[in-house]
Amino acid sequence: MKNKKVLIVLCLTLFILVVGCSEIKKEYYESGKLKRKTTFKKDKQEGPSKIYYESGALKSEFNYKNGKLDGLYKDYYESGTLRGEFNYKNDKQEGRDKTYYESGALKAETAYKNDKLEGLQKKYYESGAWKDEETYKNGELEGPVKRYYKSGSLQAETAYKNGKFEGPFKDYYESGKLEVEGTFKNGKQEGLKKIYYESGAVKAELTVKHGQMKGPSKTYYENGNLKSENTYKNGKREGPAKIYYESGALKDETTFKNDKQEGLSKIYYENGGIRFIDTYKNGQKINRRSYNKIGELEFDQDYPYMEEE
Repeated sequence: MKNKKVLIVLCLTLFILVVGCSEIKKEYYESGKLKRKTTFKKDKQEGPSKIYYESGALKSEFNYKNGKLDGLYKDYYESGTLRGEFNYKNDKQEGRDKTYYESGALKAETAYKNDKLEGLQKKYYESGAWKDEETYKNGELEGPVKRYYKSGSLQAETAYKNGKFEGPFKDYYESGKLEVEGTFKNGKQEGLKKIYYESGAVKAELTVKHGQMKGPSKTYYENGNLKSENTYKNGKREGPAKIYYESGALKDETTFKNDKQEGLSKIYYENGGIRFIDTYKNGQKINRRSYNKIGELEFDQDYPYMEEE
């Protein structure tokens, strides 16, 4: 009996000591509603902590250990539906996390190691279909990346190396037909890039170097006839350029200098006759001569030229 009394006294003493060392601090909205409730021990956050919406609904709940986030962190929509579950260890994210749509459907699954994204990460449409999947290594994108349409069909696929795009990439129409294909090198597009109509016909062939257009560029009508051809230098049009009618007849020929039209530009009727002859200086039209379909000059007009400041 004596030992039992001693034990009760010891427990009460311990309880008083623990309670005496702990303090619950509260923060309020201007309206007077409770905003946050946190437990402190020896001036450090310790134990459970909660944050509330002004409506009174729980916004988030988490735990501190020795002043640092530790354990499961839960976040909620104001409706009360779980928004996300996040794992912390020693104030750093660690392990697999999940986020949700307000409907309750899974939105994303991510994984952390020592507060950095690690491994396969998945995102979902509210319907449950995959939205995209990525792989991380030490917080940087590494390996294949895929994006999906809401219908579930593949939208794009590429790959990363050391956090930068690397290797071939492809974009698709929702029908599954190839739309674009090219190559990345050290994070920038490099080499031949092709764009397709949904029918499979080539729409454009472009040459890229260090992420900028360089060299010949061609676009096509869906029937396969050439639509336009240009030459690029450091991402800007340079040299002769031509545009064609869908029939294949020449429609327009001009010259570019530093991405601006320079010199004579000729525009043709589809039968081959000249319709306009324009003269450009530093991208500005300074003269136009117009011809009718039988080749007669209809007017010759000069335009004021204004020097760039």
